[in-house]
Formats: sequence, C-alpha cells, structure tokens
Amino acid sequence: DPTSREVEAALDLIAERAQARGWTAPARVARLKLVTRLQLLYEAAGDAVRLRGRALAAKLAYLASLR
Repeated sequence: DPTSREVEAALDLIAERAQARGWTAPARVARLKLVTRLQLLYEAAGDAVRLRGRALAAKLAYLASLR
C-alpha cells in the first residue's frame, strides 16, 4: 500500500531529524512507530468487538508488516 509506505518513510525521517537534534526519546518513538502501532491496536480491538473479521485481519497484517 503506497500510503502505508509513505507513513513509514515519514516516521523514519522524523526519527533521523530528531536524533540529529539530540532528541532521543522522540526519535525512539518515531523509529519504533509506537503511535502508529497503538492506533492500529486500538482500531483492531474495535473491529474485534464489532466482529469485523476482514477489517481486523487487515489491521493486524499491516501491524505485522511495520518494520
């Protein structure tokens, strides 16, 4: 998915720039894509509660593909 690759590239760039400025904690959060992972988990939980199997599977697959 082009959009997900763009998000990953943007987070990698944020991590690089934050690290260059000595902002280690924000760089780590961006590098690990923690906000994206937490959002996906939150949305996946909602899909599970609402028994939306395909949507749940798609979010979990994307979550597993994050590098």
